[in-house]
Amino acid sequence: MDFDKEPYIRQAHKLIPDFMGIILGLVAAGIALLVANLAVSDDVRLPEAIQMAILIFIATTAWIQWRSFHSSREFERSKAYLENAIELIGRAKTLLDNGNDEPTTDLISWVSAARQLSRANEISSQITVDAHERIFAAEHDFQRHVFLNFLQIDGEPLPASFFLGDPYSSDSFGQQALKALRRGSPAWIPEQIVSVIYRFAHFPEGYTDPLRSEKKLSAREREIFGLINNPGVESYLSFRERFAPAALKIYKKRTADELGRFVSAVEIDQFMGELDTSAFYTSSKPSTEGKDPPD
Repeated sequence: MDFDKEPYIRQAHKLIPDFMGIILGLVAAGIALLVANLAVSDDVRLPEAIQMAILIFIATTAWIQWRSFHSSREFERSKAYLENAIELIGRAKTLLDNGNDEPTTDLISWVSAARQLSRANEISSQITVDAHERIFAAEHDFQRHVFLNFLQIDGEPLPASFFLGDPYSSDSFGQQALKALRRGSPAWIPEQIVSVIYRFAHFPEGYTDPLRSEKKLSAREREIFGLINNPGVESYLSFRERFAPAALKIYKKRTADELGRFVSAVEIDQFMGELDTSAFYTSSKPSTEGKDPPD
């Protein structure tokens, strides 16, 4: 009789670590009994010592194999959670798309997308391997940017009328709200659904920005690839070292010789003009001193 053996193979693979654990427990119990027997014995004979050494070796080998199976199973389980969570995020984005790379106003689509994101959050919390957690965090950062760019109309954030089902209507918001109710089915997107989508698209509470551990370019780094190849970058970094924005104005930073103060655009332009970067280009070119001029 022909039947599918795959489910049985998968089930047997899952049970291997459990059997290994049982075997390890039995061997450990045997060693404990042998050690107890030797402890009350007046003399330890060579065969008994050899027997104990063999049992210890078997127990150690079984423990190593059990740990290997356990680590492998945990890694595969964590990987499955990672892949599934990322897949659900992609599905949510697809559900929100009206087919023209624009967000849909369809209530069912928003509800389904919110469910996908909720499941993704739930499944991602089951990831146990540190590398997988970092991969998901990086994917979340990327998808957060994707969602924020997607949840727009003509480059602008979605208006309140969008969530009533008709963002292009010329009616007032109140009129649209009433018309949406009179369509015969609820068209308002529930607050909880909107919250799930936008919570995913923004930085969560307690978010740890990986950029916090990054440092600014050192003087040597700026000399190597900032000044020679990218004078614009060097000029901008020099500007940021000297000036800072605050309350829609630009201030010159406080130094040992001067207090911080508001500066005008003219002063900034003067400062930028004094940044001479021509020497960087000259120094990066091969020297022609002592050589005959080209024909």
